[in-house]
Amino acid sequence: MNRKDIGLAILVVAIWGFNFVVIKVGLKEIPPLLLCALRFFLAAFPAVFFIKRPTVPFRSVMAFGLVMFASQFALLFSGMYAGTTAGLASLMLQVHVFFTVALAVVFLAEQPLSGRSSAP
Repeated sequence: MNRKDIGLAILVVAIWGFNFVVIKVGLKEIPPLLLCALRFFLAAFPAVFFIKRPTVPFRSVMAFGLVMFASQFALLFSGMYAGTTAGLASLMLQVHVFFTVALAVVFLAEQPLSGRSSAP
């Protein structure tokens, strides 16, 4: 990695991390579920014009969006509104990766990767 790549990676991490501070400030003026809905609307509305619709039933897209994103962020915003700090909320949000792997192993009989690529 060159310096430009490292700089861009640090910039992305800084912007992503600062997002939680902005959420915390926004929650002082806007109720958590409304702020969550506004966030998703403002992100999804422009995307509709640039991203092709998946070739799955619309019901599946809606269910996935509601379960994986809307409910997750509704709970996150509600927790931050109740007093969770921005730093702790950021950490808790990323722990879901490990829970996802664990649940996939338990319920779907998935095998976590050993770190080796099977590709040639």
